[in-house]
Amino acid sequence: LTSASVYGGLIANTDIVYIKTGLTPASWFSSNYTKLSTSDQTGYDMYIKGELITDFQFTDNGTTASLVKYTGSASSVTIPSTISKRVVGSTTYYIVGSDLTVTSIASASSAANGAFYNKTGLQAVILPSNLTQIGAFAFYGCNNLTSVTLPANVNTIGEGAFAECTKLASIN
Repeated sequence: LTSASVYGGLIANTDIVYIKTGLTPASWFSSNYTKLSTSDQTGYDMYIKGELITDFQFTDNGTTASLVKYTGSASSVTIPSTISKRVVGSTTYYIVGSDLTVTSIASASSAANGAFYNKTGLQAVILPSNLTQIGAFAFYGCNNLTSVTLPANVNTIGEGAFAECTKLASIN
């Protein structure tokens, strides 16, 4: 792994750093943090201010948030029930936090824009209890997804939300 630069001292509180997956940040006063180019992040988790940035992209209105895209590759995914937003320059990142309640998985205008579109490795997903909406095409093409348990609060499931989920045997 080649890094853009290694910092041997204080890392600014707004710096985004990458830490080898499986390790956790002990302190911002360490020489073990690496700032990587965006093309060299495989096997590393992204942190800002010591907080792990999620594999989810959201939109929010200041109170609630809607999941727009999952960028990870895990076989089992838990969607957080609450998140917090961090802004660095002009880029917004989301961490598991308590500032915004996740209430929906956004609708997409086409299958290719679904939040979990074609995540063929996805086998299980845990939805937050406060979720009320699952948008159109949300899980389209997740052909290894086997079961989903809907929270009691879900009152809307969009068109094609689970289309092409060929191994999906039950939605409870």
